[in-house]
Formats: sequence, structure tokens, C-alpha cells
Amino acid sequence: MFEYSCDSFTFSQIMENLSIPQKCNLPINGSKKSILGMSTEEETSIRDALMGKNSIFAVKIIAKEFERRFKGKGRTEQSIVRALAPGGKAVSWTRLDQNICELCQSFSRTAILLEKNRFFLGEDWENMPEVQHQQIDFFDKVRLILRSLLPKNGIKLPHEAKEYPTAEDKARAFDTCFLCWRSVSRTRQEKKTPLCYVHRDLMSTSKEYRRRKRMRHRMLEILAELNATIPTPSEVREQNQLHPRDFYLRELAKSDSNFPALVKYLHELDPLGKSSDDIIRALEHPIPYHKLTDLENAAWDFHLADFSAYFELNYNRILLAEAWLRAEEAYKHGGKR
Repeated sequence: MFEYSCDSFTFSQIMENLSIPQKCNLPINGSKKSILGMSTEEETSIRDALMGKNSIFAVKIIAKEFERRFKGKGRTEQSIVRALAPGGKAVSWTRLDQNICELCQSFSRTAILLEKNRFFLGEDWENMPEVQHQQIDFFDKVRLILRSLLPKNGIKLPHEAKEYPTAEDKARAFDTCFLCWRSVSRTRQEKKTPLCYVHRDLMSTSKEYRRRKRMRHRMLEILAELNATIPTPSEVREQNQLHPRDFYLRELAKSDSNFPALVKYLHELDPLGKSSDDIIRALEHPIPYHKLTDLENAAWDFHLADFSAYFELNYNRILLAEAWLRAEEAYKHGGKR
């Protein structure tokens, strides 16, 4: 994970640029289990509590809910507030998301340490490695709820900040290509439709662009089917007693995988590529490193290293790649991938 800094923002600037959550795209009625793995009652309760709040109030609500769920099992409400809103000051929604990621990384390190020393844990503490993962799952769900509440362009940036100050910051702001699953490096104020190095030269009026835009509708249908059938990282832990990283890596190496189109694509691109680093690089291929600035190259290095080390973070990208590849197969046309 990356350390993110917005120290150049004053408190008043941050408060001016905060966007208040207004609406939610998550299901309210229907099945008892939502796409987040929570009951709809839990999800709705948290969503409603966060509605209309700025980031500092959101942090306090999240920390209080954490304390309610995990009291006596590690961090306190106050320590969560300090981690998510250092100094008790409001942060941007982007910064809050990144602070949550960094907090989850600390839970992950603690889980590994406790697992190695499980034999020495006292009575009533032997399940603490699993508790760390439960805490990570909680924050994963909170992140999705926050994202569903915020308008896509709800976070404004200072006009004078044209580029991100560090490679970590730039990597954190990578977007996803509108016409495929690959990541897109963007400047801080970039507004145009994100297109990767494969599709960036396509004009919106071109035949191939229009074809892939039509294909996108079929892709989204397939993606919805995958989301309904492929277990999330939290579900993998609950159902398989297996680390999600190992589960998804194994799926991408099986002949009878849940991701047949992606397995075929990866094998054609790199028949020997089985490691997490091999797969991440294949998913992002091609990246024209020789044409990039030093900052862009460093940002890609951070991006690839992070998603390789924490392979389970690729859950959404794996599903997206599989959906696009199946859609391409259904169209049975040539053209750029």
C-alpha cells in the first residue's frame, strides 16, 4: 500500500473541497445478503448513518461501528479515528480511502505475526489472526459503501496542482480504461475519458471505439453475472479457509477455472507466467516504459508491486478482465484488445 500526503492543503481548502455523500447505488431491497457480504439491514444502517456527513463525521461513525463490532479485540475507537483522520482534522475522501487501505495493511501484518505465534496465544486469544481479517473485511465493505455514496467527480482539486507530487500519489490515482480492464495513468486535473495505452489513440468517432462501446454493454451484463457467482475475498476466507491471494492465483492456473477466458488470454501472452507479479504485468500489458517520464515509470512500479504483493486486491480487475474477454469472444470480431 502507499503512503499518501495532502499536506499542502489547508484545513479551509479541504473543507471547501469536501463533497457530501448524497445518494447510494447499492441494493436496499431484495436478497438478505448484499454484494458487500453484509446483510442489507447492516449495509443500509451504515449507509444511512454516513449519508450527508463530511469526512470527519464519517470517520467518527466508522470508528464507533468498529468499536461496537470488535471491542476488546485490538484497536479502540479513538485509535481508529487517529489513523483515519490524523490530528482530528477533516481529510479529502480520496485521502480517507487511502488511510483505510494503510490501516488494513497494518491489520494484515498483525495477522501474519499472530499466525506465526498462534501456539503462544493465551486462552480466548487463539482466534486473533482471524479477527484481523474480519477487521479488514469490515473496512473493505465500508470503502465500497463510501464509494457508492460519493458522486464520481465529487472531489475537487486545487487548480494550481497539475501533477501529483510523488509517484505513490500518482499511482493511487490510476483509473480504469473505459474500453477494457487496464489501468490508466492520469494527471491530477485530467477530465477526459480514461483510455489505456492500447486504446488511447482511438477517436470517439472511430468504428473501433463505437464497437467497443457497444460491447461494453454486454461486458457489464457478464460482469454482473460474475459478481453474483465468484466469491469475494471475505467469502473465500469464510468458505474455503484459504487466503484469498492463494485462491485467486490458483483459479488463474486451473484448466477448469471460473475465469476461462482470462486463463486462456494469460497463457497466450505468457505461457510460463504463474506468479502474482507475472499475472499483474500481463494484465497491464503493454506499458511503453521507454516513452514515460521518470514520475510515470516510478508510479507504475509502485502500482505493479502493490497489486502483486496483495494479489487479492485484484478481485475487481480479474472479474472485469474476464467479462471483457468473454464479451470480445461473443462479438467474434478482430480489432484491438
